[in-house]
This record gives sequence, C-alpha cells and structure tokens, in this order.
Amino acid sequence: PALEAVLELANNYCRIATCGQIDNYNSKKLGSGPSNYGMLLMRRVTNTGFICTDHLDEIPEMLELLTPKFKAGKFKSRTDVREGLDNYVQVVNLLFAGENKGKLLLKP
Repeated sequence: PALEAVLELANNYCRIATCGQIDNYNSKKLGSGPSNYGMLLMRRVTNTGFICTDHLDEIPEMLELLTPKFKAGKFKSRTDVREGLDNYVQVVNLLFAGENKGKLLLKP
C-alpha cells in the first residue's frame, strides 16, 4: 500500500531507494507487488535497491558524525524488549512478521 501511494505521487524521472524486505526473506510465495506497478514506467522512475552491507566502509564516518548527537540526546528511538531465551524463536520471528516496535532486544 505504501509503494502504491508513492508511485501515484511520484514525479517524472524520480529516484526511489528500496530496502527493508526482511518480512519476505522466509516467504514461500512471491509477493504480488503494487497494483500500479506500471507507474514505474510511466513516471520513468529509477529504482535502486540497497542493503546495509553496501555501506560498511562508511561506518567510521557515520559514527564520527552521529555519536556526539546521540550522546547529547538528540535521537529518540523505540525499544521493544522481550524476555526469556526460551522465547528466542518467537522473538526473532517478530522481525520477519514486522510485529516488533523499534529495536528488538531479548533479555535472558
């Protein structure tokens, strides 16, 4: 639904970055995609996928820029804390189902 809305409002020759497909990693069926997939062509969209390992070489620079801001309390984040190592499988599956809210942590 989100991509469909983006494609409807996309400017001609725009660029869209695609990431965050973890909910599909273990799926046994292929996703159907947006119903208005043809808008990629009609809007002449450039769509580029990326994964976090594409930018490993940039981590030192990122840490230098963001660490002071993080320490100053300028970032707000959600943390979803679950307990019990016996719940490990269920907790990890929350990632694939998109059911966690924020950073997911498992406490022993």
